[in-house]
Amino acid sequence: MQRLIAPHEQAKFWVRHKVSPYIALKTMTDWAAYQYFEEDIKGTLSTGKYGDFVVLSDNPITIDPSKIKDIKVLATYKQGQLVYQR
Repeated sequence: MQRLIAPHEQAKFWVRHKVSPYIALKTMTDWAAYQYFEEDIKGTLSTGKYGDFVVLSDNPITIDPSKIKDIKVLATYKQGQLVYQR
Protein backbone atom coordinates (compact mmCIF):
# COMPACT_ATOMS: atom_id res chain seq x y z
CA MET A 1 0.00 0.00 0.00
CA GLN A 2 1.31 3.44 -0.92
CA ARG A 3 1.41 6.06 1.83
CA LEU A 4 0.03 9.36 0.60
CA ILE A 5 1.53 12.57 1.94
CA ALA A 6 -0.19 15.91 1.48
CA PRO A 7 1.90 18.54 -0.38
CA HIS A 8 2.12 20.79 2.70
CA GLU A 9 3.51 17.86 4.70
CA GLN A 10 6.07 17.19 1.95
CA ALA A 11 7.13 20.84 2.12
CA LYS A 12 7.72 20.56 5.87
CA PHE A 13 9.93 17.51 5.23
CA TRP A 14 12.09 19.37 2.71
CA VAL A 15 12.49 22.37 5.03
CA ARG A 16 13.36 20.17 8.00
CA HIS A 17 16.04 18.37 5.96
CA LYS A 18 17.35 21.60 4.41
CA VAL A 19 16.71 20.62 0.81
CA SER A 20 16.95 23.51 -1.65
CA PRO A 21 13.68 24.75 -3.18
CA TYR A 22 14.94 23.63 -6.61
CA ILE A 23 15.58 20.05 -5.45
CA ALA A 24 12.25 19.95 -3.57
CA LEU A 25 10.44 21.03 -6.75
CA LYS A 26 12.28 18.44 -8.86
CA THR A 27 11.39 15.65 -6.41
CA MET A 28 7.68 16.45 -6.73
CA THR A 29 7.64 16.89 -10.53
CA ASP A 30 9.90 15.18 -13.06
CA TRP A 31 11.74 12.93 -10.59
CA ALA A 32 8.41 11.73 -9.17
CA ALA A 33 7.13 10.98 -12.67
CA TYR A 34 10.30 9.00 -13.37
CA GLN A 35 9.89 7.03 -10.13
CA TYR A 36 6.40 5.93 -11.21
CA PHE A 37 7.48 5.20 -14.83
CA GLU A 38 5.29 8.08 -16.06
CA GLU A 39 8.01 10.41 -17.35
CA ASP A 40 6.64 10.10 -20.89
CA ILE A 41 3.33 11.72 -19.84
CA LYS A 42 4.06 13.70 -16.63
CA GLY A 43 6.74 15.63 -14.77
CA THR A 44 7.66 18.38 -17.22
CA LEU A 45 5.88 20.67 -19.64
CA SER A 46 6.67 19.09 -22.99
CA THR A 47 4.81 18.32 -26.21
CA GLY A 48 2.67 15.21 -25.80
CA LYS A 49 2.51 15.31 -22.00
CA TYR A 50 -0.60 15.94 -19.90
CA GLY A 51 -0.04 19.66 -19.36
CA ASP A 52 -0.94 19.71 -15.65
CA PHE A 53 0.54 22.74 -13.89
CA VAL A 54 -0.12 25.62 -11.52
CA VAL A 55 0.51 29.35 -11.85
CA LEU A 56 1.98 30.75 -8.65
CA SER A 57 2.14 34.27 -7.22
CA ASP A 58 5.93 34.04 -6.88
CA ASN A 59 8.85 31.88 -7.97
CA PRO A 60 9.57 29.24 -5.28
CA ILE A 61 13.13 28.86 -6.54
CA THR A 62 14.16 32.52 -6.33
CA ILE A 63 12.04 33.81 -3.43
CA ASP A 64 13.44 33.89 0.12
CA PRO A 65 12.79 30.32 1.36
CA SER A 66 11.10 31.64 4.51
CA LYS A 67 8.41 33.21 2.28
CA ILE A 68 7.58 30.09 0.24
CA LYS A 69 4.68 29.38 2.60
CA ASP A 70 3.10 32.69 1.49
CA ILE A 71 3.01 31.80 -2.22
CA LYS A 72 -0.55 31.64 -3.56
CA VAL A 73 -1.88 29.41 -6.31
CA LEU A 74 -3.32 31.77 -8.94
CA ALA A 75 -4.48 29.14 -11.42
CA THR A 76 -4.47 25.39 -11.96
CA TYR A 77 -4.45 23.67 -15.34
CA LYS A 78 -5.26 20.00 -15.89
CA GLN A 79 -4.52 18.50 -19.30
CA GLY A 80 -3.96 22.03 -20.54
CA GLN A 81 -7.41 23.27 -19.47
CA LEU A 82 -7.98 25.90 -16.78
CA VAL A 83 -9.75 24.22 -13.83
CA TYR A 84 -9.16 26.84 -11.10
CA GLN A 85 -8.48 30.55 -11.07
CA ARG A 86 -8.17 32.81 -8.06
